[in-house]
Amino acid sequence: MPIDCNKIEEESIINFIDKLIIGLFAAAIAFGVQHCVDKSTEARLQKLTVAKLESDELIKAKADINTIMRNYFLLLDTLEPMDYKAKDEQKIQLLYYRSNLKFNIDMAGIFSDTLDKEADPVLQKMSDINKEIRKENRDTKIVTNNIKELKNKYKELISEIRNAAIKAIDKERQISN
Repeated sequence: MPIDCNKIEEESIINFIDKLIIGLFAAAIAFGVQHCVDKSTEARLQKLTVAKLESDELIKAKADINTIMRNYFLLLDTLEPMDYKAKDEQKIQLLYYRSNLKFNIDMAGIFSDTLDKEADPVLQKMSDINKEIRKENRDTKIVTNNIKELKNKYKELISEIRNAAIKAIDKERQISN
């Protein structure tokens, strides 16, 4: 049998085209898989970034709130416990600490839905103390009791922020693994 060169050439071209088509399909599949992996990795990195931001902000908020409250209590300690008479500058400073605390709680509240429940009593006690101190005839027993209650509510608030931060850190760890 004679060898038909045209037929061999034709079959070679057909084989080449078949292999080229299979290669293109394989490349398309590989690119599709890589794209899915890239999207999955990108989504995971975005979730990790959000979780990291959440935990960092809650930790920062806890530190800021601790500083505000420490300064608030220090200022209260400078007032004479017999009458809690405050100068105008001290009254302004007390209001400033409450406002600053409210701001920091609102910022931390972005990352935790449960903070409002613990924050409201703290802010209310601060308002009660500030109002009583601004009065001309203040009742020192009320101020003293409110300070004690404020310290307890403050501990609960810090505990809630701490728990929220721990949850955020756990979430961060789960995403990174």
